[in-house]
Amino acid sequence: MIHRGYNAVTDSEADAAIKHTVAAISMVEKCIETLIP
Repeated sequence: MIHRGYNAVTDSEADAAIKHTVAAISMVEKCIETLIP
C-alpha cells in the first residue's frame, strides 16, 4: 500500500513508475523468448 505523500511521491508518479516497471518486464520477457527458440 502506497501512503500519500510518502517521500513526496505523488499518486501519478507512483502510477508512472509501476507502468515503466511493467513495460520493462514485458521487454525482458520478449528478449528471452527471442533467445530461447
